[in-house]
Formats: sequence, structure tokens, C-alpha cells
Amino acid sequence: RLGGNSLIELLVFGRITGEAAAAHCRGRVVQKRSPEAVATARTEVADLLAPTARRTSAPSSAPSATR
Repeated sequence: RLGGNSLIELLVFGRITGEAAAAHCRGRVVQKRSPEAVATARTEVADLLAPTARRTSAPSSAPSATR
């Protein structure tokens, strides 16, 4: 029963949260993002999509000697 109750709560509160987030975004005219955050995200996605041999060994939050 505990798992069932938790699942129902996730569905109910997830929907409420999703609707609130969508309403908030609809009211926005511009979504500002820092160029550094965009560059970091693009690098992380490229690393994830690259073949294993090309992936960086260090986590993206740690400074790397090659950057």
C-alpha cells in the first residue's frame, strides 16, 4: 500500500507542479541564460553523445587540465 500511495502522490503533485511551471513560462517574454551556462551544457551533451574513447575522464564540475 505504501508504494501505491506514493505513486498517487507523485502523479497528483507532479501534475500540479508541471501546470504551475508551464503557467510561469507562458507569462515570460524572454528566457535569459548565461552564455557560460549554455556553453557548459553543450559541452556536457557533446561528451555524453561522443563515443566512449572521446569522453572526458574528469567530471564537468572539476577543472580539467585540457580546458
